[in-house]
Amino acid sequence: RRPPRSTPKPSSAASDVYKRQVLDHLLHPTTLKRILDSGLYGNDYSLLKMMGDLSDAIFLADENLNVNSIRQNLQIDYVKRLISTWSGPASKNHGHITRTAIFSQLNSIKSRVGYHPRLNSETKAHREHLRFLVDQALAMDV
Repeated sequence: RRPPRSTPKPSSAASDVYKRQVLDHLLHPTTLKRILDSGLYGNDYSLLKMMGDLSDAIFLADENLNVNSIRQNLQIDYVKRLISTWSGPASKNHGHITRTAIFSQLNSIKSRVGYHPRLNSETKAHREHLRFLVDQALAMDV
């Protein structure tokens, strides 16, 4: 008899695709508007809370640890999506309240990725890159 097959692990590229698809859905203008509008009908899970939970899922585990390359790519992709919603061409598809939640998350992320002396040089460079992206975005006239 053959031993049972183990489930193949998705490759890093496949994993990146899945993560991007999830972010595409969660950050889509229609999804964000539905979450925002659901508050009018008694939903207590606000858009700001959802955005905070999403940021926590992407950043919290790495706050005091070195960040591996897969998570670095995810974090950069997420920050760039937030920036696009804040000040890029996609910003015209989002209302003021959504953009306020994005603004809050960008400021929160900037605080999270501050300098930490015990991290490796790759993680320090990654955090500097994230701070640079957020600083550039928030310095723009919108």
